Amino acid sequence: MTIIFDLDGTLLNTIDDLGYACNYALEQTGYATHPIADYPRMVGNGINNLIRRALPESERTEETVMKVREFFVPYYNAHNCDYTRPYEGIQELLKALKAQGHQLAVASNKYQAATEKIVEHFFPGLFDVILGEREGIERKPNPTIVHDIVKSLNCSTVKSLYIGDSLVDRDTAANANVPFVACSWGFVSRESLIENGVGRIIDKPQDLLLDVYLQQSILPQYDNFDGGHKRDHAETVIRESLKLARTYAADETMAYVIAAYHDLGLKFDREKHHIHSGEMMMADEHLRQWFTEEQLMTMRDAVEDHRASGKNPPRTIYGAIVAEADRQIDPLTVVHRTMAYSQKLYPDGDFEMLYQRSLEHLHEKYAEGGYLKLWLNSERNVQGLAQLRAMIHDEPELRNLCREWYDKQPAPKVLRYLEEHGIAFTVYYHPEGKTIEEAKRWWHDDGSVHCKNIFMRNHKGDQHYLICFPCDYDLAIHDIEHWLKDVLVSQGLKAPGKLSFASPERMMRYLGLEPGSVSPFGLINDTDHHVILFLDSRLKDAESLSFHPNDCRGTVVISQAAFQQYLACVGNKVEYITTC
Repeated sequence: MTIIFDLDGTLLNTIDDLGYACNYALEQTGYATHPIADYPRMVGNGINNLIRRALPESERTEETVMKVREFFVPYYNAHNCDYTRPYEGIQELLKALKAQGHQLAVASNKYQAATEKIVEHFFPGLFDVILGEREGIERKPNPTIVHDIVKSLNCSTVKSLYIGDSLVDRDTAANANVPFVACSWGFVSRESLIENGVGRIIDKPQDLLLDVYLQQSILPQYDNFDGGHKRDHAETVIRESLKLARTYAADETMAYVIAAYHDLGLKFDREKHHIHSGEMMMADEHLRQWFTEEQLMTMRDAVEDHRASGKNPPRTIYGAIVAEADRQIDPLTVVHRTMAYSQKLYPDGDFEMLYQRSLEHLHEKYAEGGYLKLWLNSERNVQGLAQLRAMIHDEPELRNLCREWYDKQPAPKVLRYLEEHGIAFTVYYHPEGKTIEEAKRWWHDDGSVHCKNIFMRNHKGDQHYLICFPCDYDLAIHDIEHWLKDVLVSQGLKAPGKLSFASPERMMRYLGLEPGSVSPFGLINDTDHHVILFLDSRLKDAESLSFHPNDCRGTVVISQAAFQQYLACVGNKVEYITTC
């Protein structure tokens, strides 16, 4: 993983040196100074904003700020390590993270020269990337600094974690779509962080190792579950559990981990997933670094007690917390999740079948007399349940909401596109097959050529390529680079250079698809015709071809003539390459 640290107030206590430098600059320009104890309230958003806050309100012009800065910078450059020190436990944390193989980065609003000097002075050789305020680049909370770090380390935001002490850091992480952990030892108090809605807060540097473990090894498992139980669901349960833990004076870290594990058992089955989740937690030896055996048993009980269909009340406050957090009674989200689960159970079902099944479930679980129970009656869920019940009873409106959801799903969207353009096809449904090996178990023996599809980007990231070839062949990246270069250069176009697999974020941006569901049908979402499609020349000879309908729970069989008709309709550039 890539762990991104804020600098001031997170890695280092820099407040004294910042305060003395600012007071020196104020004195030199004729302004009143401040007690050093007042400076924690002034820092954040860079040196210019520190100076602006330190000036009298009537003097906070850009011209005055720059005048004071002229004295601040040289003084601070000479004295920025006089009183600055790492927080207790930071050195040990960084060394532990490096020993685990993680990439470390600094993202600071302090100007670049000072950021580099201070980090290298206190943490020589520990950080892979050090970025501060740079000319022409917006400061945090603009996410550019995070995106630059991720790009330079060739990683992704999904595999990154940001830690900081302020609301600016919280907003930076949110804007970059990176998980955030706040630390309470910095310039912003724990109370202030909580008042402003910050979720996960740690009190000691070593506590971050638990977050890194969960982000790297536990939460990614949710990516393989159905649409209603993806990672965003687990993250929401975590967020709500932390709020409830504070309300009921429970141990936040226990509630946090319970929420992270509560649905892991779905990898085995749905009916007993709560039992399997508890077993997985107890079997995880890593957790014994942070919890006693007694705590783990309490946490296991809570995981087992979280199910909405449970008839008995949870055994502990922790079970009540995760059960309440898991309810997430946002009416529209509940309706969408119910339709998604219906579609998983009946992948070949049409809208009417899925709607009727969903309507039955909504009445059974959420209507008056339904089996769902609220153990803590949080205001959010009480209000949400009342709104949901009103929605259930307004069946015409409910039907419209379900229809809107259905029409946006990948497979129905593809099939509707083909039908609207008069393109002949057949489709059949099967269990999920995200890889060729999984999908082969479900393919029909219909004579069609099944295809492997990969989505790639060039080195600069300004061009993307969808490459399709018979599924029984494997292609090396350097060979693909050579073939694409020959085709593009022969047409006077830019050579792709070094290729790499495009990230899930790019896949979603340009094709509207998630990993495991890539196919040429993703081009219907590329309305700007950004993606170039490369087809293995052997596919020309196939009488019919098979692809996912942008959903790996189905297969579309389409004739060669109909496929050519489809390509003409979407309008992307298409090239054939000879790969043998």
